[in-house]
Amino acid sequence: MDTLGHCYVAELSGEFSSTDIYTRKFLTMLIPNIFHCHDWAYQHILRTASACATNAEKPQPFREIKAHLIADWIIHYGSDWSKLEKRKCGWAYSKMGLSADGFRDFYKGLRGSGLLLDSAELPEDWTKKRRLDFHHSAVEYALDIIIADHFSSPSHFVALQKFFSVIDPPEDEDQFRALLATMTDMEFDSDRNIGIWRDSFQETLDSVRLAQRAADIPIYGFAKKYGLDMSDEALAHSRGFLYSIVDEIAPQEAFELCQTISRGISRNL
Repeated sequence: MDTLGHCYVAELSGEFSSTDIYTRKFLTMLIPNIFHCHDWAYQHILRTASACATNAEKPQPFREIKAHLIADWIIHYGSDWSKLEKRKCGWAYSKMGLSADGFRDFYKGLRGSGLLLDSAELPEDWTKKRRLDFHHSAVEYALDIIIADHFSSPSHFVALQKFFSVIDPPEDEDQFRALLATMTDMEFDSDRNIGIWRDSFQETLDSVRLAQRAADIPIYGFAKKYGLDMSDEALAHSRGFLYSIVDEIAPQEAFELCQTISRGISRNL
């Protein structure tokens, strides 16, 4: 799941204040995505046996990061992370066929209209890993759209935009540096560099600032991740493709998945 999904299941768990999630704790909730440090975090935070024993001893964003990791693990690998075995048995992988059904026509339309950046990887050049990444990610972005359209309160989107609209670029950099300092103190590890971390941070904020409605946030994130030129036409293509997946997922199924994840969070923080 993406931005809104992580916020929603954390809120649903009852472990966090919704006011905080959609304002000052929004970025800390997304630290694993910003710093591309999931593998490190699974080892050092998700596995509580190796983590600090009490809340007082845990670094300030520990609970937010762990909530994010629980959601990611369940949606990808199921509800057992005791051995950190990445078995692709989770909901996102089970739904990949919904993306596979239409992605070739999606890319054909993008290429025909010149809506891809020169740096975009084309499906014929994808490795198996890249193909899996595209399909399960598309399903997760679609899940966020369902959450935005059916479950998340419109007031949360308003709060997000209001909170981050007053921040100018110098303050963005200050926030990024503060997050980086926190993660450095935690001795985190990532296979990416500071340029990529800063880009991911900025893209997270841009997706909120540019959105006209909550469901635009995952649409923007999807288009940015896969090399679209971010024009109105490119975003319209992304919207059409993701909604073709949304239409095949019952809102009740999505809600039950969110409940499962939120229970996992509340039982394991």
